[in-house]
Amino acid sequence: MLACTSVWLAEVTATSSRFPFVTPQGWVLLVPLYGLHALLGGWLVMRANRVTWAAVYLPGVLFGLYEAYITKVLWDPTWSKAEWHWQAGGVYLAQTAILVLFWHPVLAFILPLTLVERAATGSAEILAVLPRPPRWLAGNRWGIVVLGVLAGTYSAIGASWPVALGSAATSAGLVLLVRELVVRVGPAPSLRAVLPSNRQAAWLTGLLASG
Repeated sequence: MLACTSVWLAEVTATSSRFPFVTPQGWVLLVPLYGLHALLGGWLVMRANRVTWAAVYLPGVLFGLYEAYITKVLWDPTWSKAEWHWQAGGVYLAQTAILVLFWHPVLAFILPLTLVERAATGSAEILAVLPRPPRWLAGNRWGIVVLGVLAGTYSAIGASWPVALGSAATSAGLVLLVRELVVRVGPAPSLRAVLPSNRQAAWLTGLLASG
């Protein structure tokens, strides 16, 4: 659920991949990559005895740096290259700020982690330390509706209505389906309980490094 939510908000919303859950590339590349990052980032957050905003945000920045290194988009961006052309040492500054300081920390890590904690666990440690705007988006029913509308509207830019509707249905629909499969009747475990242990995190780190 965490991997699918991360891919949906980061990739589908950005229109980088409109149909990640119905293509081989999505399941072979995107879901494992985002899932490993999100699980390891969550493990890093939960290593702290007391969760803080810095402890939640910084793993997301590392997430963005690593993903940017893999795709090389900071050196050769695929969007707004002509308009935002400021560089330093061959790195595009505006694209770096957006991807590393906002897009990946917030959309690929913090919001997915918060939404999954709220929807499938019995804890609210991440939600409690968020600044007010993302806390409202992820913790309030109307906020989640607004988040979904914003994500769907942005992902529909430049697409025909059948493509936009199909993308939204296959992405958000899968996330909701996975939620129904993982949510159990009875007391829900905490987010700490379902994120990787130290030993499991070591295995996941090896998988990420080997990829």
